[in-house]
Amino acid sequence: MSNSIKFSHSETGTLDTTVEPVLNNVLILGAVALTYERIDGIPKYATDDEGLKTLIDRSEQMIDHLQSSLSCLGQVLAYTKTDELDLINFGWLIHSLSELSIQIESQKSDMQYVLTENIKKASAK
Repeated sequence: MSNSIKFSHSETGTLDTTVEPVLNNVLILGAVALTYERIDGIPKYATDDEGLKTLIDRSEQMIDHLQSSLSCLGQVLAYTKTDELDLINFGWLIHSLSELSIQIESQKSDMQYVLTENIKKASAK
C-alpha cells in the first residue's frame, strides 16, 4: 500500500496516508466524501482505484474501531449505576458514534461500487 493516495482537490494532488491514528483516517475519508460528485446517480471520487482501495480498507478499520467503542460504552452502561453517569451526554455520545459509523459504511459502500464498476470496465477493454 502506498504512503499517499491521489486526491485532485489538494494542493499537491495527494493525501498522506502514513499516519495511522483513527482521527487521521476520519479526516481523510471526510475530505474525500465531502468532495465527491454524483453524475447520473453514480458517485465520482477525486481519487483513483488505488486510492479507493486504501479508503475502503481504512473505512473498514474505522468501522471496527467504532463498533468496539460502542461495545465498550454498552458495557459501561451495563456495569455502572445510572446515577453515576451523565446519561444525556452518554446517550449523545453513543448516538454520534453510531451516526459516524453509518456515514462511513455508506461511503464505503459507494466507493466499493465505484471500484467494482471500474474493474469491470477495465476488464471489458
